[in-house]
Amino acid sequence: MRESETRPVPASLEAALGDALADGVGPDELAARIGRAPIIDTRDERDRNAMRMADIRPDPTFQATLPALGDAERVIYWKVDENAADVIVSGVSWQRGQPGVVFRGLIGPP
Repeated sequence: MRESETRPVPASLEAALGDALADGVGPDELAARIGRAPIIDTRDERDRNAMRMADIRPDPTFQATLPALGDAERVIYWKVDENAADVIVSGVSWQRGQPGVVFRGLIGPP
């Protein structure tokens, strides 16, 4: 377990991510702005492979669809919560040449 999984997540992570993007914070500075390490940062090839193997679905309470995470230039996300069926994550996806997009997803069991 990474140290980042043991610290509390901000009450409104999606708002903090959106504010960071609005302020021009890029992927290399995002974790410092949020104040904790993400559980996935696809700059690391192992994290990219782990993300590709995960079954991430959109959280219908936040958005109807997810950005194309598998095709993204970079994806960074944090664990927000978990319930009996899913782990809830929030993060940002950057497609080539596009601004970052905040998402909230549900990761089911393998």
